[in-house]
Amino acid sequence: MSTTDRVLFDSSRWPLLSLGFPRALSPEEYEAFLVTLGGHLERAEQKLILLIDLRQISRMSMDQEQRQRQLAWLKTHEAHLRERILGAGIILSSPLARLALRAILAVLPLPTSVLTFSTPEEAERWVAGLLPQAGR
Repeated sequence: MSTTDRVLFDSSRWPLLSLGFPRALSPEEYEAFLVTLGGHLERAEQKLILLIDLRQISRMSMDQEQRQRQLAWLKTHEAHLRERILGAGIILSSPLARLALRAILAVLPLPTSVLTFSTPEEAERWVAGLLPQAGR
């Protein structure tokens, strides 16, 4: 388990990689997060499952520069995401935030399946079903 500029990366249940965001990130922290996530993708020798907990973030507060950086990062890592991510689950407490994320993903789909959950328990049930496919 490591913390990089306020994002908790927990790989103790590899190939499950859990990410915890205790608050919205500054542009510098967001860049460090992308670099660390890219490193995990690079080292993956099997399919990964991402579980991203955004419950502590009251609202997604990415500025235009961060959104552009995220899109560039997704394009750069598209092949790795497609090849190495079995699925991504995002935990969001707010029904409005889940709806907004689903709308964004409908317009800008990612190269892997992304599901949203309202509780960690729902997400854990989903993870349990995917772990055998990831070789665990």
